[in-house]
Amino acid sequence: MINEKSGIDQYMRTLIEDLGVPYEEQGMNSNADVKQALKTASKHKAGNAGKPEFVFFSDEFLVVVEDKADINKNVSYTPDGDIDLSRGVIADYALNGAVHYAKHIVENALPVNHVFAIGATGDKHSHEIKIAYVNDASIKELPDISSLEDLHPDNINEFYKVAVLGELPKEERELREVNKIAAAIHEDLRNYGSLEGEKKATVVSAILLALEEPTFDMVSLKSSDRLPPNELEQALLIELENQRLYLKQQP
Repeated sequence: MINEKSGIDQYMRTLIEDLGVPYEEQGMNSNADVKQALKTASKHKAGNAGKPEFVFFSDEFLVVVEDKADINKNVSYTPDGDIDLSRGVIADYALNGAVHYAKHIVENALPVNHVFAIGATGDKHSHEIKIAYVNDASIKELPDISSLEDLHPDNINEFYKVAVLGELPKEERELREVNKIAAAIHEDLRNYGSLEGEKKATVVSAILLALEEPTFDMVSLKSSDRLPPNELEQALLIELENQRLYLKQQP
């Protein structure tokens, strides 16, 4: 008889394998702390061993996955809007079960205090993937995800900072830093460069573009004597033109 969950099981297994991380399933766990914590984490009977569908580490974070074939059995809430962790519900709903395991682990496996709980329901073609962050102080449900790419070892720390801590995305942080640097350069050119407004914007753009390109050569802007403002401007404009030509030649 085919396991009714084989479709969603196989789909989640494929997503995990795409991450390139070691994983274990159905109670097999080589991490001594996690294994010990799960010894009494059964969803069905207190004191029995718990067996999550999948468990894996991505960087410093542990990820616990539970899945159900019924797409409507992903999460159930208490009347107060919290993820319900009562005994019957954690056995019937994917995210509830995953959070149950995650909570049990952070409370009993001392070195493990960052856990992402994932509830997946449906099948390969029609599915729902919910995720929550669990530590020893709180449970935070996060927006649904469409894949596990955010949990890749290269991405998970950024995902944690943005989704859990509420920090700005990396691109926006970098943009703000660039704007801050541009404003500082603009002010220095106004105070020390004696450049006109329109030329200042061009020079600032030249500097920022030049610093982004590996072909930029600081030696061409160095001299034993400080360049006069007009010569500095000219040197930067030449460098900007060089960068424009370089970028134009790129495929």
